[in-house]
Order: sequence, then structure tokens, then C-alpha cells
Amino acid sequence: YLEFVMSFIGNYKFTNRKHPMKGGMSLILGTIAMFSSLLVVYLTYQGQGDAPARYGMVCFLGVLMAFAGFILGILGKIERDAYFFFPVLGIIVNLIVLVINGYYLYVGM
Repeated sequence: YLEFVMSFIGNYKFTNRKHPMKGGMSLILGTIAMFSSLLVVYLTYQGQGDAPARYGMVCFLGVLMAFAGFILGILGKIERDAYFFFPVLGIIVNLIVLVINGYYLYVGM
């Protein structure tokens, strides 16, 4: 009987590690910031280059969210006994958003 039970749970590892909440929030903020930045680019393209001031405000708020998400990702990464999938993914997504919006600012979009 014991061998039968162990065959089901033989590959499961009991651990105290958990997914940090800061890493999940980092990924969520990065996703929202990326979606809003891409939406602004799409709407500006549909308007043939005409971008109202509210589009600039949306990009600015996206940068603020990406910066906050980047900080949360770093804080989630330095937690002990935690999985690092979501914090690392959040750091990458937020960094991409910051680089893309920095490029928009550089080219004068």
C-alpha cells in the first residue's frame, strides 16, 4: 500500500517556498503599462500621427506604473525562500516598457 501511495506523490517536493505577492503585482503593473503604451501607439497611428495631450498623460502614467512595477519586482526578487518566476518576469516586462517609452521620448513621438 505504501508503494502505491508513494508512486502518486513521489515527484512532489514539500517546501516552504512561495510565490511573492510583490512579484505578481510587478507583472500585473508591467502588463497594464505595456498594454496602455501599445494602445496609445495604435490610436496615434489611427489618428495619422495626431496625438492629443491625454495620450501623453497615459504614457506618463504607464512609465510611473512600470517604474513602480520594476521596484516591486526587485523587492520580490530579494525575498528569501521564494520562487523567482514572477519577480523576474515582472522585472523584464517593466524594463521593456521603460525602454520602449524612453525610445518614444527620444524620437519625439
